[in-house]
Amino acid sequence: MMKKQKTLHPSSGRLMMMINDLPDVLLSEILARVHSHRCAITCKSVCKQWYSLISAPDFASRFIANHAQNHQKHSLIGVSMGTPVGGSPYSRQYCIRFIGSEGLESAWTHSTSKTFGEKSERIRILATDNDLILCDSWSRKFMGAGSAWYVHNPSTMEWFPLPLLPFGFTYTKAAMSCETLHHQRDCRQGRPYGLQNSGRRFKVLGIGLLTAHYYCSETNRWSEFIRLENQFLTPYTNLVGFQGKFYWTTDVARHIVVYDPSGVGSEKRLCDLPAVGSRLVRLGVCQGSMRMMRKHILENNEFMLCVWEMEEDENGKVTWKLKYSIRSDQMSSQDSRLQSCPKSKMELLQFDPVDEEIVFMDFCDCIVSCNLRTRNLGVVAEAPSHFLPSFNTLFGLSNRVYPLAHPWWPAPLFP
Repeated sequence: MMKKQKTLHPSSGRLMMMINDLPDVLLSEILARVHSHRCAITCKSVCKQWYSLISAPDFASRFIANHAQNHQKHSLIGVSMGTPVGGSPYSRQYCIRFIGSEGLESAWTHSTSKTFGEKSERIRILATDNDLILCDSWSRKFMGAGSAWYVHNPSTMEWFPLPLLPFGFTYTKAAMSCETLHHQRDCRQGRPYGLQNSGRRFKVLGIGLLTAHYYCSETNRWSEFIRLENQFLTPYTNLVGFQGKFYWTTDVARHIVVYDPSGVGSEKRLCDLPAVGSRLVRLGVCQGSMRMMRKHILENNEFMLCVWEMEEDENGKVTWKLKYSIRSDQMSSQDSRLQSCPKSKMELLQFDPVDEEIVFMDFCDCIVSCNLRTRNLGVVAEAPSHFLPSFNTLFGLSNRVYPLAHPWWPAPLFP
C-alpha cells in the first residue's frame, strides 16, 4: 500500500522562507536579474530594504553585466507629437509613444500640468540623443517668446527645464548632444553605456530663419552664435548633435557644416560630402559613430541607397567610408502592405542608434525598417493618424520621427 505523501501548507513560517529573509547579497542578485531596468526601479517602492539594495552604488553595474551578457540591446523609434490621452485636445495628459523594431512598444503618459503648468496645450519632440528627449511645450502665454524647452529622461521620468528662448526667436531645426559625466563606456566595443550615479552634461542648438542659438547646461543660458546670412549655412536636412558638436548639410547638400561650441571662437567649418549627385540626405548616429545615408535616383523608378561612416582625425579632417550600397530592386518584403507601392516613393528617415545594419524609412504610410545586409523590409508601425498626407508633404515625416536608444540602466540627468 502506497504511503500518502504529506502536504505542506505554504503559510507555515517554519517551512517557507520569505524572500525578505534571504541574505542581502542573494536578494540583490535576484533583483539584478529582473527583465528590465523599469521593473528594477519600480521594485524600489516595495520596501526600504529593496530600495536600499537597488540604490546601492554597485547595483547598476551588476544589473548591466547580467543583461549585457544574456540579452540583446535594442532601440525604439517614436513620433514627434504627444497624443492627448482620451483623444481630447483639451486633455492635460499626453502620451509619447515609442515602438521597437522587434515588436517592443513603450509609452510614457505624463500630466502636462505638473511639468509645464496649467496653460500648456501640447508637447512635441524636437530631438533625441541616446536615451534622452528634447521636447517643447507650447502655450499662448509663450507666444512671441517662443516655447519652453525641456530635456526629458523617460526612464527616470526626470524633466530639466531650459531657460525661455530669446524673445521672437522661431526655430526651424533643433538638436541635442549629451555627455555622461565621469567615465563613459565604449559602446563600439560592445560594452553598455549608461552609468550609475553619474549626471549628464548636454548642449542644445536651435536654428531659426535668420539666427541660431546655443544652450549649455554648464552655464544654463542661451547665446546667439551666428546670424545666418549665407544660404549655405541654412540646414537643408536634419540637424544632428554628436560628441559635443553639431552637424548639418548645406542647401546644395555638397558640404556638411561642423559647429564646435567649445572651439576657439565657437568654431564653424565646412567639410566635403561624398560626391554623389543627390540632395536626399540624412545624417544620424549609430554605435557611437556619425553616419550619412543618401538616396540616389536611378532610371526606371529605382534608386541606390548608400550609407557612409564619418571618420575625423585629431586635426579635424573629415573622411567618409562607404559601409553599404544597395539598389531598391534588391529590397524585398513579405508584408503585403509594402508590395503595392513603387519603391521610388521610399523616403529616408533615421538610423537605428544600436543596430548598424538597420535604417528606417517612410514607405506606404508606414515606418519601415530596412536591413542593409539582408535587404529585407519590415513594417515597424503605421504612420500616426494625425500625420495627414498634406502634413507629410509640407513638413516631411522625416523631420517628425526620432530614434531612442534603450539603455541597460538609465543614467540620471543629475548627479
